[in-house]
Amino acid sequence: MKGKALLYLVALAMLWSCSASKTDKTDLYTYRIDHIWINSYTAPCASIGRPECYMTQVADGDLSMDEWTVFYHDVDGFKFEDGYLYQLKVRVDFSDTSSTSKDYIKYTLLEIEQRLRDYSLDLGEHWDITMLEGDSINLPVGQKQPYIKFNTIGEMVIGHSSCNSFSGPYTLDMINKIKIGPIVSTRKMCPDLSIETSLLAQFGQITEYSVKDSILYLKDSNGKVRITGKSI
Repeated sequence: MKGKALLYLVALAMLWSCSASKTDKTDLYTYRIDHIWINSYTAPCASIGRPECYMTQVADGDLSMDEWTVFYHDVDGFKFEDGYLYQLKVRVDFSDTSSTSKDYIKYTLLEIEQRLRDYSLDLGEHWDITMLEGDSINLPVGQKQPYIKFNTIGEMVIGHSSCNSFSGPYTLDMINKIKIGPIVSTRKMCPDLSIETSLLAQFGQITEYSVKDSILYLKDSNGKVRITGKSI
């Protein structure tokens, strides 16, 4: 019996230490624990005296780059730096549980769970394509250096494959996931189409990207680098 009583007390203690607390007089929460993502850049907001606001989403699953909402609060103890995505564990306190006004909510940082460089901000460069599937490009005489450019506003990619120009849409998802295409190309004939054929064949395999030391890496789902580009 003593063992059962001890287990019962432990269970009560665990329930009491959960992520939300209730008042004695009401059934309303006085605080809760949230996990939120904060985007790598701020956005204009309508709050009086607050020209810029965070963009956030609830961190209860995969991060989606299309589901950001304006966040009208500060997070006490949090220092934001442009260019980084943050996953935060925060305590949300309600000083007046009878009010639904945002003014009665206080967010306090408990932990920075993740801090990730947002490489999508670096995509809008001109990238000379230097390698395909890990092999250096040997440019045929008289043909142009292949390159790729990402229009980060219109989410379009344009470039040159050493013989023809190409273009197409791209979409970003999560943190470093990308889908390119379908790609369309002009139809000029060149003496050597080997680089163009190889380059255009890679786009359908690309699923993720990264940027390091001004080098762009476009990779497939197995992490193999399909296209390497250098910023100029």
